[in-house]
Amino acid sequence: NLDNKDDLNIVADFAAYLQKKTEIAIERLVELNFDKNRPLLLSGGIFSNVVINGLLNKYKNIFVTPCMGDEGLSVGASIWAAYISGHRRIKSKSIYLGYDAGKNINVNVDLIAELLHQEKVIGLIEGKMEIGPRALGARSILANPKDENINYSINTRLGRVEYMPFAPVILKEFAHDILEGWSENHLSSKHMTLVYKVREKWKKKISGVVHVDGTVRPQIIDEKTNKIYHDILRAYFNVSGIPVLINTSFNVHGEPMVRTFEDG
Repeated sequence: NLDNKDDLNIVADFAAYLQKKTEIAIERLVELNFDKNRPLLLSGGIFSNVVINGLLNKYKNIFVTPCMGDEGLSVGASIWAAYISGHRRIKSKSIYLGYDAGKNINVNVDLIAELLHQEKVIGLIEGKMEIGPRALGARSILANPKDENINYSINTRLGRVEYMPFAPVILKEFAHDILEGWSENHLSSKHMTLVYKVREKWKKKISGVVHVDGTVRPQIIDEKTNKIYHDILRAYFNVSGIPVLINTSFNVHGEPMVRTFEDG
């Protein structure tokens, strides 16, 4: 029974306790078994926990598999089969490997940018779906990051709890200026699997995506990542001066991301 405040506090305290104990266990496991000077590949559902990933970001170079949950098992099996067959260098050029809704050649990026600047909310369905649990611009809800009340507004409409945070998509050339400790070799920052502190001068400008602890879970993009998605963000920057948009998954709470225009 979670109808009263005391019960909710107990649940919150227990969740915080489990989080802390898990952080300690994972950090200790890595410290005992891995060399900090070597790259570290992380996979498994536990690494959808970006706070834990942030703790491990002190290693020379970590990479969190974008499809870190069960959906990545088939990818891992394929890579392993290729590896034992003699293919020692295996490289994926894209995380957009899912169902293809087709390219919408009529996307008016300037109109979308202007609507976002007017604090409208946009649903984006374009091309192949992302692999993994993060919405990365193929099946995303986009919104203006300057509205500090946007969490309540969108989460209410989607049936999510009001405190569920949103993630920002950030133009690559502004990432270092916005995020403390970001580096171009942080490949996982392209997939919303790492957290960073937001520099003080940006907190109010993008208050809709900053967590209560001053952090964000960003997706850093350039034109090579996803051209239409990038062009929308670039057009929004041109009208607003803000190189950031809210990007949250295109689904209601408890449902999978939309697959087609009809689903949307």
